[in-house]
Parts: sequence; C-alpha cells; structure tokens
Amino acid sequence: TTLIGCCIRGTPWFGVIHVPFSSTGRTVFGGPGLGGNYDFDKSGVMAVARPLPPPRPSQGVAKRIATTRSNPSKELEEALAKLGPIETLKVGGAGSKVLMVLDGAADAYIFPFGNATKRWDTAAGEALLLGAGGALVKASDGSS
Repeated sequence: TTLIGCCIRGTPWFGVIHVPFSSTGRTVFGGPGLGGNYDFDKSGVMAVARPLPPPRPSQGVAKRIATTRSNPSKELEEALAKLGPIETLKVGGAGSKVLMVLDGAADAYIFPFGNATKRWDTAAGEALLLGAGGALVKASDGSS
C-alpha cells in the first residue's frame, strides 16, 4: 500500500491509502479535516469520490484483530493473548490493515511494538480512523 498523511501540529488531519496492485487500484482518502472518509470509485467512465460508510463491528463472539504478517514478536503475541477469544488476521501492509478496520472486516488493528512502526506508518491511517470516529491509541497507556 501507499500511505500519505498530513499532520497539523502533530495531529493527523488528512490521509490517503492507495492499493496499487489490486484489481481495482483502490484509493481511500479523508480524515477529520474533510469531515469523513471517501472511497475513490474508478469503475465508471469518470472517477467519483463516494462517502465511505461507517465500519460495522463483528457480530461474533471473537473479535477480529488485524496484525502484522512480517514483524511478529513475543510482546505482540502476549498482547494478543490478553484479548481473550479473538480471530487473528495476519496481513501485510499497514494501509491494508487500516482499510480492514474501516471496511468492517476487522474490529481492531494491533501493530508491532518497539521500533518496527514509525510515524509515517501511522499518520495516514490515523487520520482516516479519526475521520470515521475511531482512534489510534498506544496499548501501554491508551494515549494517542
């Protein structure tokens, strides 16, 4: 995925997630600065930005948690184990995991601890989550 995030005074305000190597070449953009999120629909003759519907949580007992496929760690596995009954969805690409939450395919995205995740990995996704009424928080203390 390709991620572009714009922050104002450290707060994500606008984000773009583009999936270039899919059959549709999907692009989602938005954030609190735009009052919501939009899916860029290129299926017709002209491209149209359509509002992205709010995510729907799972109806099952187990929550669906998107997490890393390529950066497993002991700390991450311990955190997942503390969540109780979950369905773990190991997916590549930070943008793909955020899109799963926005699309309602996952209830949460837990990213690796330590130095594996950088601000440029999270700014676009955080802006989109904020635009959908969600949040990105630190597991250690719940701060953003």
